[in-house]
Amino acid sequence: MQKHVFRKVDPKQLLINIISMTIIYFFGKPVLKAMLDLPIENEQSFLKERQAAIIDLLLFGIVADRNRTS
Repeated sequence: MQKHVFRKVDPKQLLINIISMTIIYFFGKPVLKAMLDLPIENEQSFLKERQAAIIDLLLFGIVADRNRTS
């Protein structure tokens, strides 16, 4: 296994980010739909897309950038 695959992150901040990205849809759904003009016709499909987007963002955000010097 290669070393330095993940960069150092504050685990508490990571958890706060995961929770925030997950629950904002449920608490802010009416506002999000109005602000972003989201036509959510199939909520199950939308939530699957949302799940994939969150996972992608989290993985991209914690994977070490091999081009950086720090």
